[in-house]
Amino acid sequence: MAFFMNLPREIRDDILDRVLLSERPVPAAREDSEKNQTPLAGLEAYRWISEDKPVFSDPQTAQPTATALLLVSRQFHGETQDALKRLPDRGKRYKIDFVLMEERELWLTFVHVPLGCTALEQVDFTVRLVGTMRGSEPGEKTQVSLTLLLADGASDVTFGVYYALARFLKAGPTGKPPATAESRTSDIDRGMTVRHLVLNFLSPADEGLLAGPGERSAWMASRRSRRTPSSGDADIPSVEGAAAAEGGATAVDYQTKLMRPEWLAKYTRSHLRMLIWGTARLTLGYGRVLYERVGDIVFQVDGETVGTLDLGVLIDGMPCQHRRTSKHYDRINAEFQEWHKSVLENRRAAGLWVGGSGPGTSKVISRPGW
Repeated sequence: MAFFMNLPREIRDDILDRVLLSERPVPAAREDSEKNQTPLAGLEAYRWISEDKPVFSDPQTAQPTATALLLVSRQFHGETQDALKRLPDRGKRYKIDFVLMEERELWLTFVHVPLGCTALEQVDFTVRLVGTMRGSEPGEKTQVSLTLLLADGASDVTFGVYYALARFLKAGPTGKPPATAESRTSDIDRGMTVRHLVLNFLSPADEGLLAGPGERSAWMASRRSRRTPSSGDADIPSVEGAAAAEGGATAVDYQTKLMRPEWLAKYTRSHLRMLIWGTARLTLGYGRVLYERVGDIVFQVDGETVGTLDLGVLIDGMPCQHRRTSKHYDRINAEFQEWHKSVLENRRAAGLWVGGSGPGTSKVISRPGW
């Protein structure tokens, strides 16, 4: 310690900057961290999370990098505070990595947590696809691609991303399940707020692993062929038919190709919007935590912004009545109207934007087809 403090200030500053900017490694393949991944515990998971479709996380809770440095000494505390001011958003910016592992598991890693904070300026949430479903048997439940759309129009990936976001906004960067039933993670509410939530969908380093831009139908058809057919599949083109229409590649070719990040980004944006905006029941069930704690959600593909969901616009222009009438829906409407009034006040108090021009409006930075 004495040796470090005897170094010139500019060298100490450089070392502190490097420490505070350090990041945890993210898995590049299943063998990298499979043994360290445990099901993410805590919070009501609604209808998505089950034993065969969990979100996995590194069991370690991410400790803010600055915490130990701030406790060393008074001088070290002051120099660490100065170093935090040099970081993007003064350390109030986190990085989280989310991996769709082989299309059947979702892995979460808290990559960069420089400062313990509940009011964050930005969270950079990278979404990566690692590995494909090759090697699985048709109809094998645990091997079905999570990219497939469910009956209600969303996908398992959408619900997984939603669950991870909702849990983070409640419990913060915690990974390890609680030791006792009396101290459940679901009981923790740190009141996290995020001004800008950025979901950045990344391409692999080798873009040859991706399906072609015009091969979406054939790619999806190859995933549907690996599950037990359902009654709703009559209008879905066969793998052979879709492949013939898009260039003649075989099903095996597509099952070894990764989903393109722009497809997943577009699906996630549209399905997430569907979950959080619409009826009072859906909004209270899924949208509540996002509207109360997030300013806007920015969607990127390889760092390029392709669309946003401005939650301040959506909540301000949201209709407050359910179309159906009954005692049940009257109760939902009354609860929703009370919540709607309070959430507008709470957003303003938290410095989150509120404003819009009518029902369902959403600020969109358009790429063709978005």
